[in-house]
Amino acid sequence: MDYLVRDRCTLDGFEPVANWFPAQANGQLDTNATNTTTDASRPGNVRHKKDAFPMDVYMVAGSQAEKRGDNRLYVMKWGDMHKTTFEDEEASDSEEEEARVKEPVIRYEAIPHRGGINRVRSMQGTPIVAAWTDEAEVAIFNVAPAINELDQPIASGKCKVQTPKKYSGCKIASFKHKQEGYALDWSSSTFGRLAAGSNDAAIYLYKSADETCSSFVKEHQVGLQGHKGSVEDLQWSPSQDHVLASCSSDRTIKLWDVRATQSKAVMSWVASDCDINVISWNSAAETRFLLASGDDKGEIRIWDLRMLQPFMNKKTAEIDPITQIHWHSDAITSIQFEPREESVLAVCSADNKMTLWDFSVEIDEAE
Repeated sequence: MDYLVRDRCTLDGFEPVANWFPAQANGQLDTNATNTTTDASRPGNVRHKKDAFPMDVYMVAGSQAEKRGDNRLYVMKWGDMHKTTFEDEEASDSEEEEARVKEPVIRYEAIPHRGGINRVRSMQGTPIVAAWTDEAEVAIFNVAPAINELDQPIASGKCKVQTPKKYSGCKIASFKHKQEGYALDWSSSTFGRLAAGSNDAAIYLYKSADETCSSFVKEHQVGLQGHKGSVEDLQWSPSQDHVLASCSSDRTIKLWDVRATQSKAVMSWVASDCDINVISWNSAAETRFLLASGDDKGEIRIWDLRMLQPFMNKKTAEIDPITQIHWHSDAITSIQFEPREESVLAVCSADNKMTLWDFSVEIDEAE
């Protein structure tokens, strides 16, 4: 699952939706809205029109159904979400009634897709979505029609059975790898730039050949080489558009300078004693040197990339995490720093639990 930035605005003020959202711009993407390296355009510095309650949130997710033809790419709108004003045990009858009146409206549109979807990533500020599939294909979707449908007012009165929408034109591009994969990340500073890693240890960089993202080309025919196992996750640096981080089942995290001609990692270190499933790069201006990782045993580690400096000439490093937590009882499946709260980390696990961690909170030794 990934989120879609629907109401995007920069620190300099609101950016009219028609200027950047393709559905409102005759199908043309505004590259000026996302093809910039200024701090105001980066995810860590993006504010939204609905930072006040009630909020609307747009999400995208993919399915892995038993029957290949039953799979869908789901575009969701969680609307009219109000702030929780009381704890459950403290709620009076009147407050409970008020809470029922303020229930959120959750809607979705389903885009058919033949085959399971391993991971989805949205190009923030646009309705362009990339999906890794179990057919060794990276599929590119423009989900603007689904979002437009979700923005239509809900008809009052008796509900009528609606004819399922086909959304046949939403898949606008695709490209194949030798094997399927999970690692996928859009650059936050270069429009239409996508990194994809697969189970055969291959990492390739793609760039859009046009403003509609209807076709892509490889930046280099030879991919980034160095991992000995499947590439599990990728993260572009939030501050340097030529730096990419990767993690793998070979238990290492690697940093790449994609400008290099040899396509070799500039730094690598063993970051776990088992498969590393996910990583997240802190995008806050003050803490862009922090990288979080989650592994197959359920451990979370926080890495200070400044500690790599003494090893730059060696290409391999031996460093310890500045924080290591083993709370979850199964593999970590997703991890994400809060873009505007540098100390907050969200973690999901195969143990069916989600946790939020605030590393700025000091432990009270008296407790």
